[in-house]
Amino acid sequence: MTLRDFVAAVFRRPLVALVMVALTAALAFQTVARSPTYEARSVLTFLSPLKAPQNAFSNFPPYLVLMADVSARVLASPVGHRAVRRQGGTADFQVLLANRGSQEVPIHDQPYLTVVTRSTSRAAAQRTLVLVQQVLHQELRTRQLKAGADPRSLISWRITASTSQPLADTGKPSRQLAGVLLLGLLGTVYAALLADRFAPRLRLRARAARPAAG
Repeated sequence: MTLRDFVAAVFRRPLVALVMVALTAALAFQTVARSPTYEARSVLTFLSPLKAPQNAFSNFPPYLVLMADVSARVLASPVGHRAVRRQGGTADFQVLLANRGSQEVPIHDQPYLTVVTRSTSRAAAQRTLVLVQQVLHQELRTRQLKAGADPRSLISWRITASTSQPLADTGKPSRQLAGVLLLGLLGTVYAALLADRFAPRLRLRARAARPAAG
């Protein structure tokens, strides 16, 4: 079929075209008017209680990576999410262990945790980030004390990087709008072609059913 055939099909089915245009317009308005998502994040470095070299971040013992991994898993679990919610955190959040490899071949050899919160509310994203860090601090301390660690020699962490305020993740509205309009155009043409294909069959069935009904 040529471009002229597509255009002719759309003009033969004006009602179908109007419905598709209305749906496309509604989706385009929703895309433009929707609230942005705000993202806040921080990077936490786990630190050994032992006497550290001049550069505390130069060489990490394996147990620090293990403790960071366990903390990330606890916070990612339903128990961790409930703990954050009880404190008043409402934003979605993730706690991720640093991975120098890929998803297929992960390499976890650094005790860095990245905490990411997302919400349509800037305040909720920031508040949840702070609460996740508080829950993480308490969970890490409690876990070590239950294992019999000396309260004066506990593994700790410090914030080594953090957003000063949640950033709006709006993407590129013009590109999103162009995608919606393109899908709307293709959907309109496809719907018109389907109507062209099935409408005659439906009319024939209706005519055949009339004598039988009479």
